[in-house]
Amino acid sequence: MNKKSFVKHLSVQCLLLLLITFTSYSVNAFVYSISKQQIQTQIDKKLPLHEDLIFAQFYVQKAGISLRAKQNKLVLHLKFRIDLFNKLCNGSSDLQSGVNYDQTTGKFYITNLKINAFSIDKLSPDIVKDIKQLVDQSLNSGFAQSGFKQIAVYTIGDKNAKEKLLRATLKEVKIQDDKVLLILSA
Repeated sequence: MNKKSFVKHLSVQCLLLLLITFTSYSVNAFVYSISKQQIQTQIDKKLPLHEDLIFAQFYVQKAGISLRAKQNKLVLHLKFRIDLFNKLCNGSSDLQSGVNYDQTTGKFYITNLKINAFSIDKLSPDIVKDIKQLVDQSLNSGFAQSGFKQIAVYTIGDKNAKEKLLRATLKEVKIQDDKVLLILSA
């Protein structure tokens, strides 16, 4: 091997070594953040949402979100209409959930839904309480299977190297300062 090709070969090896070192360091230290507004935009695209419950027609018209860092949870603030035996009523609910990541699709889905607050106008408190119990029972079964659990609250694309790296190396999801932090591993 002549001197010129040796220097060229050594330069390429040094460049590769630097690239590998830099990539390893930045992957170990990399945190990608998703803002509350980015998640809200994804949810807004899925609305309005319609569900046929056993006892009623349920239409989610608006869904706001809050991020709770202490519990590492997402809270959905819903405004809905419910057609209960041909009586149309407005209501609202706050649902707390976890978020599950599907690495193959790059999507984050709602999990473990729990009702924090629930109200329906024009109905007696006893009827609202009964409806809340029925909705609570359905949240993590049929209702949620066809509705909220199928909403990807955020999707990581796979169009560029940054997104592909993010999808392949996601280690942990944390909520902090009104953002969802995606912590990557090597």
